Amino acid sequence: MMRLAKFFVAVCLVSLTGAIQLAPSGSASAEPEYHTWTGRVQRISDGDTMRVNIDGRGLTAIRLIGINAFELGECSADIATDKLESLAADRRLTLEVPRGAEADKYGRYPAYATLSSGVDLGAALLKAGAVWPITKNFGRETTALEYYRLAQAAQSAEVGIWNSSACGAPPTPGAELDIRILRNPDGRDDDDPNKEWVKIVNEGTGSVNLSGWRVRSSGEEKFTFPAGTKIAPGDWLKLHAGNGSNSTRHLYWGLGRTMYSNTHPESIVLTDRLGNLRHWKQTPCPENCGDVLRGKVELRVSYDAPGGDSTNPNGEWVDILNTSASRIDLEDYVLINDQHRFIPGGAAKLDPGERMRVRIGSGVTSRLEKFWGKTTSILANKGDDVVLRSMDGVRIAAISWPCDACGQALPDVNIVFANPDAPGVDDNNLHEEYVVLRNDSGSNVDLTDWALRNGTNWYRFGGDILPPGHEIRLVTAHGRDRTVGTTLWRFWDSPTGVLPNFTGNVQLIGPNLGVADCYGWGGDPCERPERRRSLSVSVQADPQGSDTNNANGETIRLKNRESSTIDLSGFRVVHNGHVYVIRDDTRLVPGAAVTIHAGVGRSSRHHQYWGTGGGILANDGGVVYVYDPDGFRARRRSFD
Repeated sequence: MMRLAKFFVAVCLVSLTGAIQLAPSGSASAEPEYHTWTGRVQRISDGDTMRVNIDGRGLTAIRLIGINAFELGECSADIATDKLESLAADRRLTLEVPRGAEADKYGRYPAYATLSSGVDLGAALLKAGAVWPITKNFGRETTALEYYRLAQAAQSAEVGIWNSSACGAPPTPGAELDIRILRNPDGRDDDDPNKEWVKIVNEGTGSVNLSGWRVRSSGEEKFTFPAGTKIAPGDWLKLHAGNGSNSTRHLYWGLGRTMYSNTHPESIVLTDRLGNLRHWKQTPCPENCGDVLRGKVELRVSYDAPGGDSTNPNGEWVDILNTSASRIDLEDYVLINDQHRFIPGGAAKLDPGERMRVRIGSGVTSRLEKFWGKTTSILANKGDDVVLRSMDGVRIAAISWPCDACGQALPDVNIVFANPDAPGVDDNNLHEEYVVLRNDSGSNVDLTDWALRNGTNWYRFGGDILPPGHEIRLVTAHGRDRTVGTTLWRFWDSPTGVLPNFTGNVQLIGPNLGVADCYGWGGDPCERPERRRSLSVSVQADPQGSDTNNANGETIRLKNRESSTIDLSGFRVVHNGHVYVIRDDTRLVPGAAVTIHAGVGRSSRHHQYWGTGGGILANDGGVVYVYDPDGFRARRRSFD
C-alpha cells in the first residue's frame, strides 16, 4: 500500500463546504452555545448530509460538523453514503447546532448529531473509514482531537477510503509522496497569492505521473493536474494559489486570491485519477508531531547590529547550526520572527557542524549565507525571539532574549543511567547504547530547548512533555519515536557510537544553557552541575554578641520547598573549606527545615551541630554550597 500522511487534524475554525458562516461571538476558539434540536432522519443525501424532520420545525437539511465525505459521483462517495444510511436512516437523533450559525448556500445547517443510542454519527463514520476529519469544529477542540484519533486508527487499518485501492488498482502503487503547505508567507498574503503554495515531493525511487490526479483544499477548492505532469525521483513541484504560466516545477491554481487562513489549521487531500485517496496533510500538526530535524539544530542570534540597527540590517543575523552527526536539509523550514517569515529554499544542506547565517538585509545568497531581504532591522534589542519550524508547524529550535530562564531553578530532571558499552562491537549494536532520564519532580516538564551533550555530540529535545516519574530512553541508533508505558523512546540517529566506553560523561543541558545534571563513568569526575532541588537556604552569619562565644547563633537553615519528602541524609554543607555531613535520618517533609548550628550541641533531625569551637561564617559575606551524596551541587547561597 502507498504510504499515507498521518498528520491531519485541526482544532480551530475554517470554512465548511458551502461556506457555512458563524456569527462573531468572542474568541474563535471559544466553544459557543448550542441549540438542541431533536427529530427523525427522513433521507440521507450523501455521506455527510441528511434531511431531518425536526420536532416543531419541520424538514431541515443538516451538514455534519467536523467531517467530510467524497461527493456524489466520486468513486468513494458510496462508502460514506451507505454507512450513514445504515447508521441513521429513519432513526431519531439529537442535533447540536451552534448558536448563531446560519445555513450555507445549499440550505444546510451545521450540527453534531447523536443517535438516541448515544452514537456520535461523525465519530462512527470516522471509525469506519468512511470520511475524513476537517478543521471546522466550532470550538469543540476535544471533539476534533477525538475525531483525529479515530481517523488515524482507521487509516492505520487501511479501511474504507484509507484503502489506497478502494477505487481500483492505483496508478504508481509504490509512490512515496509528501505534501508541504506554505499558508503564511512573509509579508501581506493578499499582495501576491502565489506566495501561498502546496509542494508535492517525490521521496521514492521511481517517477510519478500525476496526470488527472486531484488536489482538494479544506475550503473545497479543487485542482486537477494536467496531462503530462510528472515528478522525477527526489524532485518536486509547487502548486501556487494565484495565476501564472505552468512549467515543469510550478503550476498555478488560478484562484486569483489567497487560499489559506493564517490562524486556523488547513489541510490538503490528494487523490489519484481513479479517485483513490493517496495522501493527506494537515498543518499545523496537532498531536504526536515529529520531524527529522528535531534535536539536530541550534539557533544563535545577533540582534544588536553595530551602529544604528535601522541602517544596518545585515548587522542583525540568525545562525542555524547543525549539531547532529549527519547532513540536514533546511529547504522547507521556516524561520519566524513575529509576522516575518524566511524560508532558506534550495541549496540549504548543512554538513555536521556547519552553520547557515541568515542576515536580515539584502545581499548575494550562497549556501551558507542567506538574506531575509528586509530594508530595516526586525529583531528588537530589548527582547524578542526567533523560532525555526517545519511546514507542519513542528517547533525545531528557538532562541529568545533576554534569557527569561537564566538564573531560574531547573526542574528536577536527572540522568539516572547511561550504558556506554553495548554488547559486542558498539557500532554494530547501537540500540544497546543509551542514556536514561527521569522526571523526579512533581509536575510535567517541558523539555523544549533541553539537550544532552557528550563532548561535541549534542542531542536536542523537541517539544517532549515528560510527566512526573516518567523516563526518556535516548538510544544512539536510528529509530521511530514512541511511548511504551511510562518510557518515551527517542533516538540520536547516529551512524556510530556516541558514548566512549572506558571513561566519559553525558550532561543534561537546560534551556538556559545551564548544566542540570551530569552522569559519568570510568572514573570521569563529571562537571559538578547544580541539581536544583527546591531547597531554600538561609544564612545567619553575624548573631548577637561575640561569634566565638555564640557559635550556635551562626546558622545555616535548609527548608524543603518541594511537594514531596526530601532525604538529606549524607548531604554535605561546605563553606570556606569547612564541611558538615548531614546525619543519616534527616528526611524533610514538605515545608520542614533543618538548622545547622556552627557550635556544639546534641543533634536531632531538625537541629544539628557543626561542632566547631567558634564561628566559621564570615561576617563580611561568603558562599555556602550544598552537595548531595553523589557530589552534585544541590544549592549555592551567597550571603552578605
